[in-house]
Amino acid sequence: MTAPATNVHGALCSVVPCHGEIAVMHRYNRLKKPEWTPPKWVFGPTWAVMYAAQGYAGWRVLHQASSRSKLSLPLIVITYC
Repeated sequence: MTAPATNVHGALCSVVPCHGEIAVMHRYNRLKKPEWTPPKWVFGPTWAVMYAAQGYAGWRVLHQASSRSKLSLPLIVITYC
């Protein structure tokens, strides 16, 4: 696929689930999971908190080490890419 076609496909799949995603979700829902598996609604807030904490940690590294180390920006880029 060309870059514009890939971008359109990615944008479409972020709004409307693609066939492969539906098959994976269906397969996951059929799995026999342990009783202690958290409910589905927990995952959204958990990931949001994790990404916020990761962003805060990255900001701290960049803010505190920027004047002393030339490696702080590459470390941030490597972490988030």
